[in-house]
Amino acid sequence: MENKIAKRNNQDSFMILTQNNFFYALLFFLIFFLIIYSLSLFLYKPLKTEIVPVKFIVGDRLGVDLNATEANFGIVLRKGGGVRKLIIENSYDFEVLLKLFVSKDIAPYIFANETFVLQPDETQKISLILVIPDNAAYGNYSGNVTLKFYRK
Repeated sequence: MENKIAKRNNQDSFMILTQNNFFYALLFFLIFFLIIYSLSLFLYKPLKTEIVPVKFIVGDRLGVDLNATEANFGIVLRKGGGVRKLIIENSYDFEVLLKLFVSKDIAPYIFANETFVLQPDETQKISLILVIPDNAAYGNYSGNVTLKFYRK
């Protein structure tokens, strides 16, 4: 009888140790995950963000708008298009990764390379290509191209 009680006490002790070990392991992984997540937010935060307004009108005649502060394509015909160039400069003394995001309102019509690597003090021209399909509705279209610079 005493032997059975001793075995039962050993089993209970083992269960308590196993539960404690599981709790500490879970706590360790939770803290580890929070540290990694916090570091990833810090490391992947953009160095700089620039927003370039983009505008165009789908119409029945052509029209040009020369504006240095935005990418304005003017009036464009269906089945037409155009190109605007953005001049991008890396003013940092290290390589940067540039990611380009087109807002959803104009994304079906604007095409561009989405990522670039720029060397220190490098200047690069990025083409924004506008393509208007035959079935596009007449009207004013506007949105943004967002440029985010990250440390490479």
